[in-house]
Amino acid sequence: MSARGPEIGSALQDLVTDLGHGRPAHEIIAEALHRRIALGGYEPGESLPSERELAETLGIGRATLRAALRLLTEQGLVSTRPGRAGGTTVLAADRDTPAGGRVEAERERELHEVGDVRQVLEPLSARRAAEQISSDDAAALQRLAGQQAIGIEAFTTLDTRFHIAVAAATGNPLLRSLIERARENFFDWANALWFRMDLRERDDLGAVLDHSLAEHRPIAAAIAAGDARRAERLMSRHIRAGVESYAEIFSRARRRSA
Repeated sequence: MSARGPEIGSALQDLVTDLGHGRPAHEIIAEALHRRIALGGYEPGESLPSERELAETLGIGRATLRAALRLLTEQGLVSTRPGRAGGTTVLAADRDTPAGGRVEAERERELHEVGDVRQVLEPLSARRAAEQISSDDAAALQRLAGQQAIGIEAFTTLDTRFHIAVAAATGNPLLRSLIERARENFFDWANALWFRMDLRERDDLGAVLDHSLAEHRPIAAAIAAGDARRAERLMSRHIRAGVESYAEIFSRARRRSA
């Protein structure tokens, strides 16, 4: 298992517990894995742990796990190759997905609703993290903030990992869960808007992504320094800019599908 294996295994166990019972076990496992992928737990091109490792971590049989992986394969999220040299690999989002008609008004409402929630929760998350983050977590957060991404898939993975790491540093499991759910519910469909557009039309795309990731560095520095007020202010500005950027993407998608 990768260096992040134990952390991800624990996160998966928490998700399986949160999802509850009353449904077939393989559906619960598939949803938990789906959520980890959506939240950046695995990035495109990365292999999942082996069937044996995943089954042991989650305390399930391999038949249940294989049924869950089949569901994810049908959804186009992973690709599984059988045999000793095989394994399961996370797939990149499908850039060829057609727009499929008009973008629904309900999606526009979701954009504003989730934006409102993020602008309330994530500045609070930055403040709480600055108030109590450990030196080890602060160093890890700054290393994460210093990473760069090439391409939209890598950007969304790295962006999510940073924001979830800030939430985790608060030590408040409920706050982290709320932020994870808000990001998952929104980005699971909103990122697809990138791929429904011809990204070549955005000559400034790389600069936009680089600028957004660069905003993580002063946030991480403020949190590491214990400057709660500055961390909250910088995160509020960062979230507002991100919501405005997605609103612009949404408007472009609507014009293209009109």
